[in-house]
Amino acid sequence: LFLVLPSCPVYLDFELEKGKVLEQPVPEGWNAFMYTLRGDVRVGGKRHHASAHHTLVLGGNGNVRVEAGDNGARFVLLGGKPHGEPIVQHGPFVMNNDQQIFQTFMDYQQGKNGFENAPGWESDTVKSRSYF
Repeated sequence: LFLVLPSCPVYLDFELEKGKVLEQPVPEGWNAFMYTLRGDVRVGGKRHHASAHHTLVLGGNGNVRVEAGDNGARFVLLGGKPHGEPIVQHGPFVMNNDQQIFQTFMDYQQGKNGFENAPGWESDTVKSRSYF
């Protein structure tokens, strides 16, 4: 079952035995990609092949057909409706424009805005961890 909410991205984790086939619907117009964690897969019949630790960017034309290779496969499929905004990426940061990227670097260097392990800041999760 694949529940699709209008703006909700999906992250699906699959494990297939040798030669098994998965037909997974992906809504028309969505951006999607898959990342092979273990084994190898053939996508779209025999047209595209990906072994472990490789990414395939999928077209936005509906269903995706995945077949596991000789050793089976584990892969994740991620997708979502495009948000239609500009994207600027630099290093690990993704924002909408160069000014936002610059500000994000400044915030990171100065330990602002909740960057994990930034000087002087810890999340409640980190504070609750017990170390041996």
